[in-house]
Amino acid sequence: MRTTAFFLIALATAGLPVPDLAAREPQHSSYKAGDFVVVIRQAELKVENKAVDTVEPGVLMGVDQVNGDWLWVTKDKAGWLSSANVMPAEKSVEYFTAAIRRNPADARLFARRGVARALNHDYPAALKDYHEAIRLKPAEAVYYGDRGCFYMAIGDFDRAIADFAEEIKRIDSEDEARREIRLQWLNQRLAEAQTLKSGDGAVTLGEPK
Repeated sequence: MRTTAFFLIALATAGLPVPDLAAREPQHSSYKAGDFVVVIRQAELKVENKAVDTVEPGVLMGVDQVNGDWLWVTKDKAGWLSSANVMPAEKSVEYFTAAIRRNPADARLFARRGVARALNHDYPAALKDYHEAIRLKPAEAVYYGDRGCFYMAIGDFDRAIADFAEEIKRIDSEDEARREIRLQWLNQRLAEAQTLKSGDGAVTLGEPK
């Protein structure tokens, strides 16, 4: 009943306009909509063949559409990214492990490796990474809600409820629209955890919108 996608970081991407790319020789990308990828080298994010942002190595992004060897991805911004600049998120554990060896105080790296481990259904290891991310950066509100999802995956609803509530208490963002999206997602996860804890019927845990 539980799916992998429900515990991933919630940034709404449905309904974004997808521009046409210039005609190009089609290539056979192994990616599909719904995948998650990790950026492995600095790359340009493009809209209508114009660079709109630069994405740094280590960033986790969701794939919404595929056009040949180009992926329409989202993080803080949305755009097209060449598949040559990414790797499948579920295969990125060693990538982040190597990065952590170089930067053992970077909470983001532990959080990103935690997501990669969760994609491989290794929830205890994912939780361990999020414990460390929170230890290193306890003021980062989003880590609590994300960790709550991993607790849900192993059936620890009390800790999941506590983490969702903690992020709701701490959440802050200069982007009001993004803040409301996250709050809506958190409240939905909190209600699901409470329902599952009480045993009042089945709850379908889908990807956050």
